[in-house]
Amino acid sequence: MGEFIIDLMNEKEDPRINLLFTPNADGQVVGWPAKLEDRVTGFAYAELGPYWANKETPFLFASFSEAKFIEAVALVRSEGVNEEANEAFKAAIEASMQWVGVEEEAIAFYIEELNLADTKEAAIKQIIEEKYVSLFNHPEAFNDWRRTGYPELTPTTDNFADMPRRFPYPQTEVDFNVNTPKENGLTQRVWWDS
Repeated sequence: MGEFIIDLMNEKEDPRINLLFTPNADGQVVGWPAKLEDRVTGFAYAELGPYWANKETPFLFASFSEAKFIEAVALVRSEGVNEEANEAFKAAIEASMQWVGVEEEAIAFYIEELNLADTKEAAIKQIIEEKYVSLFNHPEAFNDWRRTGYPELTPTTDNFADMPRRFPYPQTEVDFNVNTPKENGLTQRVWWDS
């Protein structure tokens, strides 16, 4: 798995990390560097952990956790940073952690001192970064990034000078739909991504 999400979770001492990703022989969860030249041959980088490796793990199109993150952002945008937004934020994280199987004691410890930042923009960044972890492996995390710019991602120079902003149209759509828009590449913004 990529170093960005792993580093983000390690930095926050997120208890979901060992459920979502596999630690190496030293017990550390280390993500793959984005740049090929930064990778160490033979090093044990993280792979999908027990939550994702379980064939019974459902794919959620929408979840209670996601709804609470959306509520937290809406409250911050409409009313500013307040206790109601903070409660929605904490409820979202708690639901996400419960869903992947984090023990209640670890959840309580993680969110006990966690509060939203004082400014709207900093609070939205904080909410979206937690939502990014919660929605890891879900396309909505990509949409959130395109809408908000969070988390702050950096493209690798290996493939793109800019971050991709869209998925390509499937070839069958191009072949059989004469109204398929002409793309200017993966970095072209979709109509709502301003």
